[in-house]
Amino acid sequence: TEITAKYDAAKAEGLQVFAMSDLVLFPKRLVSLYGMSGTMGDVNNANTELWLRRTMKLMFAQFPQLDGIMVRIGETYLNDAPYHQGKIDNKNSANSTIIPLMNILRDEVCVKLNKKIYFRTWASFDTDLNTFLATSNGVEPHPNLTWSVKHCEGDFHRGNPFSKVLGQGRHPFIVEVQCAREYEGKGAFPNYIAHGVIEGFEEHAANPSQSLRHLWQNSPLMRGVWTWSRGGGWEGPYIKNELWCELNAWVMAQWALNPAATELSLFNRFATERLGLPASQLAAFRELALLSAEAAWRAKRGTNNSLSPWWSRDQYYLFPTMPSNSAARSQMLSDQDVALAKFERIVEIARTLTPSNPEDRECMISSSLYGLHLMRIWQAVKNMAANEGVNPVALKSWLDRHDEAWADCLGLATAYPNSAASFYVKSAQRSSGGENPTSAEPRIRAAVNALADSDADGLIDLAENVSAGVDTDLDGTPDYLDTDSDNDSISDAVELGLYWDDPIDSNSDGTPDFRDGTRSPGAYQNWRQVNFERDWKSDSLAAWFADPDGDGFVNGLEFALFGTADSADASLFSPDSSAPAIHFRRNLSATDTTITVWTSTDLTNWLPAARSVDGAAFMPLLPGCYADESAGGGQVKVGRSAQPSGDEIFIRLGVALESP
Repeated sequence: TEITAKYDAAKAEGLQVFAMSDLVLFPKRLVSLYGMSGTMGDVNNANTELWLRRTMKLMFAQFPQLDGIMVRIGETYLNDAPYHQGKIDNKNSANSTIIPLMNILRDEVCVKLNKKIYFRTWASFDTDLNTFLATSNGVEPHPNLTWSVKHCEGDFHRGNPFSKVLGQGRHPFIVEVQCAREYEGKGAFPNYIAHGVIEGFEEHAANPSQSLRHLWQNSPLMRGVWTWSRGGGWEGPYIKNELWCELNAWVMAQWALNPAATELSLFNRFATERLGLPASQLAAFRELALLSAEAAWRAKRGTNNSLSPWWSRDQYYLFPTMPSNSAARSQMLSDQDVALAKFERIVEIARTLTPSNPEDRECMISSSLYGLHLMRIWQAVKNMAANEGVNPVALKSWLDRHDEAWADCLGLATAYPNSAASFYVKSAQRSSGGENPTSAEPRIRAAVNALADSDADGLIDLAENVSAGVDTDLDGTPDYLDTDSDNDSISDAVELGLYWDDPIDSNSDGTPDFRDGTRSPGAYQNWRQVNFERDWKSDSLAAWFADPDGDGFVNGLEFALFGTADSADASLFSPDSSAPAIHFRRNLSATDTTITVWTSTDLTNWLPAARSVDGAAFMPLLPGCYADESAGGGQVKVGRSAQPSGDEIFIRLGVALESP
């Protein structure tokens, strides 16, 4: 009754209705009654054929709304089917199984019942061209018989070859496309694949024919596209906003309706019609989408496809098996850095976009951060796998980064409770392509905990030896911890930075400041590293104009006025209730910053009232204005001693970074 109601509702909307089924599938009582347990998987068996035909007749008689059936023989799942059993023998054999099964269904469904069949080729005859062509030759085409082929070989893995059988043979076909990407986040983070499917992925760039556009232009057998709009895989991540899955599905559907349209035009239609983005933001949204596809391939496989595609799927990941070739391993690890950098840019862009629905804007930001932190976790996992037993110093560094990235990722649940997806878990259900974190991570953690830190300074002995290499005064402390090599009153330890393996290099010459002789990092550079730790180089989080805690105060203001970088401040300054003045606290250590307080009577013409340059005390600049720091500790009050007659007074505060 329930199914009939749903079928009727679909037909009332003008939709066609299809049942999808694995084959061969029979009731357990039937199999037992006719003794078919050993033969039901053999489609050449007379009893199997008899009951398969009767099953088709019964199904279409009971549900006349059905326009046809979609058939799959690659897998059979009956975990939640208490009354049925399924089986098929020799599913990859054209002559023994595929051809006779398709001919039975063609005769019974297409010819006798005048219903349609979509026969899925996956995991049975979609990768071997000879088997595909043999099947094509062994089954006579029929207007009601259409084949279904995935756009890539095997499963929906980035980096897999474009299907070699698409457009071959003599049967019309549709192309399968997965939009939720069970192997790449399921919509928990941006991952735009419609461009690659339609116009060609970058991994197939050497052969321009490997795209659906080329297929549509050159194969008269192509009938359309069907998408896994939200299906695929098991369990999480579970998303709260369909934005990224809908983007893929919508563009694919619109292209199927009008294959002559450019993918870019459809993408822009989605951005404007569905998201309500202003035209000025289309290029930025486009950049974000294309970056997500580039990052996903690099993070999942590497541009050399050196990682097994199975090390991550659904909500699970493994410590992947590293390539044995050193050059391939180095390339793969470099790709992880690139993927992370691309997601840093994605976060930057997401913060600038303003879709009409505030929920979509929050999703853009939270999902981009989700992807960024996941890229950091995966980068750390792969580097730990590469360095275990090889470089204990690097192993400790990557374990630290791994833990920090996990903390930041889990923090999204608090920062974005309405939009952040559920998280990946460390207990993988499958172990193909790597090692389960439940065994790999504790072993690595134990090895790192065993590393010595003789002087209890938080830096392991090996790290100190690598970083400094010398202890010229033989006091047991490496030189960089107890010297000031460039005599600038900032110790080498401070100039090295919070992390010995990622030191400040403010002029980007490849040499850390503490080894550069006369260089020392600016106060803001140090503030960045102290507040953002491993992420201090990320412009999306730590740059002067970034606002990672979303409180409306950019980092520059937080730095100059003693704000907190990782949690929202209610305010960094306050007006005086009795006079035209402003109160705030300045950072006395902000020696590379100029703070200016401005006044105006019309919000158009602004005059500087007082200014602090490079950490010096405030000086009044305008007659009738004062700057009071008598309270000490950086407490400042700037205002006018007298208000111009009849005028309103407006005050604003600005901060400028004098040096990088």
